[in-house]
Order: sequence, then C-alpha cells, then structure tokens
Amino acid sequence: MSDWSVGQVWGVREQDFFLLDVVRKRFEFHQLRRAVLELHARWDADVTLIEKTALGHALLQDLRRTSPLRPILLPARLDKVARCEAQSARFEEGRVHLPAEAPWLGAYESELLAFPNGRHDDQVDATSYALHYLTDWLRRVRPPTRRSRESMRGVRGRYDAEPATVVGETIASVGEGHRVTIEDGRRVIHVPASTPFPPPDARAEPSGRTTRRPSRRRDRA
Repeated sequence: MSDWSVGQVWGVREQDFFLLDVVRKRFEFHQLRRAVLELHARWDADVTLIEKTALGHALLQDLRRTSPLRPILLPARLDKVARCEAQSARFEEGRVHLPAEAPWLGAYESELLAFPNGRHDDQVDATSYALHYLTDWLRRVRPPTRRSRESMRGVRGRYDAEPATVVGETIASVGEGHRVTIEDGRRVIHVPASTPFPPPDARAEPSGRTTRRPSRRRDRA
C-alpha cells in the first residue's frame, strides 16, 4: 500500500498566511501526478513545491517533461520536529489562519495538536515546508515592519476576503494591474495574485553604486 500524500494550498496577505485547501490521500504515482495538476489548475497557483524525496524527484522530472508546470524541489532540512518548531512562532504570532469550515479542517487540526505524538504527521510536515518557503519569500520581497494591534485585528476578521493577494514594497515602476496606496507614510504597491513567485535562490540585482569608507589620515610627529 502506498504512503499518504498531502497537497496544501496557501495564500499570503501582508505578513499573514492562509491555509486554503488540503488534499490528503494514498495515491499511486499516476494518480499523484494528476492530483498535483488538478490542484494547481483549480487554484491557479503561483508556485508548486515538492519535497525532495525519491518519489518527489521522479514526480518533478515527470511534470517538467510532460506539462507546463515547473515545480520547485525543497530539500529536507533538519528532522520533522525541528522543522515544525522552527515555524511555531508563526502560529504564536497569530499569523497562520485556517478557514471557519472545511471538510478537511477537523483532521488537520487533530494532527497538528497531536504532533509529535500523533499517529500521522504528513500534514504538519507539509505545513512546515510551506511556511518556511513563504516566510523566506516574504523577507526578500517585503522586509518585516512593526504592525499595530488594530491592523492585526483587521486581518483576523477578513478571512472571507481574497487572501491570495501578495503585498510588497518596491522601488521599481508600477506594472499593469498593480494598485498603489500610501500606508504610514510609505508607498505600497499591491501586486496581483498572478504575479510569479521568485525562485528561492533569487538575488537582488546590483544597484551599480559603490560605497566607500573614508580613510583616516594619521600624521606622524
């Protein structure tokens, strides 16, 4: 019998993360491939992440060869418990949001609360991978800023709004479909959800400016 496979869909809004959908089932390889493509198409996902295992590597190669999908392979860092503990701060800060109702919600919450002593941990591990990638992505596109309690309360009560919009600060010119607002004296560009995610190894382009430190002159007596 094949192992459990888990697919999760996450949305990002400001500095918060929203779990939108979960698929958990025992799949044969061809069924798993079809499930990945269907989930990607259903949510029009910006990026697809696959855990770096023997099965994951084979799945990535097959998808790249036979479909327009270009998944990103995520290597396993540390063990499952350490990966989860590294993301526990996101939950403590109230930045991880679950829907009020969903057919998969009960099983997901039960597994999350039972970890690491529960019978299964595949949904918890998928959550750790997703939050690690998205947190790292947010650090690159939008440096963290201090938020007021009022703004945090506003996000808590707006789950029914579209959470998949990524908000980022940039000094580049505003592209088509982007919306600009001024928040706390700062220029914020609201980017459509269809904007592609940058690869994990993306680096900022050099500005071409040089910084020189002034040398201190010492006169000998």
